[in-house]
Amino acid sequence: TDHTARTDRSLGAKVVSEERPGYGSAIKAGFRSAAGDIIATVDGDGEIPAEEIVAMAQALETEGLDFMFGNRFPLDNRRSMRPLRFAGNKFFTAFANLLFGFSFRDIWSGMYVFKRSCLAGISLERDDATICPELKILVAADPRLRWREYHIPFRPRTAASSSKLSPLQHGRTTILFLLKLKYRLLH
Repeated sequence: TDHTARTDRSLGAKVVSEERPGYGSAIKAGFRSAAGDIIATVDGDGEIPAEEIVAMAQALETEGLDFMFGNRFPLDNRRSMRPLRFAGNKFFTAFANLLFGFSFRDIWSGMYVFKRSCLAGISLERDDATICPELKILVAADPRLRWREYHIPFRPRTAASSSKLSPLQHGRTTILFLLKLKYRLLH
């Protein structure tokens, strides 16, 4: 609905269509169709510059890591994120850290650079936006994988893009998902 696919095609990107609705469904479809040994993701809403992929891929290689997660915090410009969204990001990151014993700075960033081989041992179940914390927690919980967060710039969304998330519904979904994921990892 925001013309991301058309814009991406015009810039030479391979665009993968996914019939199932949801952010997570789109991410998983992209993972399935990716052909290289290194996979990178970035949202098309203009908040994170795609050119950061190159620096993240270089850091992945030079540091001998398997996975790099984009981390938007601390924000370079506090006004680039609305206060409710900022508070929600901080709350859910702290809640996930408390629940799982990690020290993430940003569980919601959708920017990743990683080795394709990482996907072999990870079973992603989420079809919505909670795929972001699901992926980060599953990677961090796997002792075979070396990972870190990488600071990325963050800017306001482009005028053609708007969030489709309802804060209260998304918050409730996130709490329930994190509790279910904790149970899943314990059993």
